[in-house]
Amino acid sequence: MDTSKHRLERILCEVTFSRSARRVVAWAASLAASNDAEVRLFHALPNSEDLASAMAEADSERVLKKLFALAHALRRDRARGDSS
Repeated sequence: MDTSKHRLERILCEVTFSRSARRVVAWAASLAASNDAEVRLFHALPNSEDLASAMAEADSERVLKKLFALAHALRRDRARGDSS
């Protein structure tokens, strides 16, 4: 397959907040940087009929804070030249 005609524009990276997630996101960011692409982080919350609206909103806020903290840590590591 000739890949010279294909261009990597976006990388969708699932975030689980596990120990390995930071390495996976860092790898995706490195791949994106080398291809002038963007990384989109994705985290899914369980869809439950029993989950109250207020609880879902609180979960969303907590997840967003974690995503922003992860993005900040990756920027800091990249600025330091740390690829671990």
